Amino acid sequence: MIELRIKEKDIRFQLPANWSEVTFDMFQKYMEGVDDAERLAALSGLDVAIFRSAPAEISLVVTKMLGYLTEFPDLVNMPVPKTMPTHYNEEIDVPKSISSECSFGQKIMVDDELRGIIRTGKEPDFVNMAYMIVSIYMYKFITGKELTDVAQVEETKDIVLFWPCLDVLRLSSFFLDNTINQKHSGQISYRQVAKPGSNRLLRLLPLWFRDWLSFKTITRYKRLPIVGESKT
Repeated sequence: MIELRIKEKDIRFQLPANWSEVTFDMFQKYMEGVDDAERLAALSGLDVAIFRSAPAEISLVVTKMLGYLTEFPDLVNMPVPKTMPTHYNEEIDVPKSISSECSFGQKIMVDDELRGIIRTGKEPDFVNMAYMIVSIYMYKFITGKELTDVAQVEETKDIVLFWPCLDVLRLSSFFLDNTINQKHSGQISYRQVAKPGSNRLLRLLPLWFRDWLSFKTITRYKRLPIVGESKT
């Protein structure tokens, strides 16, 4: 983490030095930010009012430090995490086969989430979708209990939100790809596919969202706004 100080207010704060230090909670709040002050608050954990009243030069300082946010990593070439951490520095396994390690009920919950997107007709909020999909499929591995109601994912919120954002996005892509490209035998392969299958639900999804499911460029994240960046 990068430690900074607002001299006039004698306030110290930290910002993530690279993508690996950006938690999913930070990322979610960052994407919801409507201006640079809100984005800084999302990444630092400080109240947005502190940055709104800070000297304007702070934007020049952090722009250089947060330059990595303008380049979203290529999820295609990122390996799928094999384990994920808990609050107790323990590692929990990531399912390699959804068909054998996850329940049919979990798959139904994910399908319902996708159908909900289609029914609204609005642009999908795939940041929240990533959170829900990972929370649903990882629930049993985190808690040791069966997931019988989607509301139960709240129990794992404090863990999933503080996982590295790239790991959560990569896991959600892997889970979605395996859910959609299910074999007739009922087994789900542990691989990424070059093209989306013929699943009817997949065909109903918007084209750009379909691209995300097949690990192509995430259009919305191709260029993220960074603090202090001038807009033309």
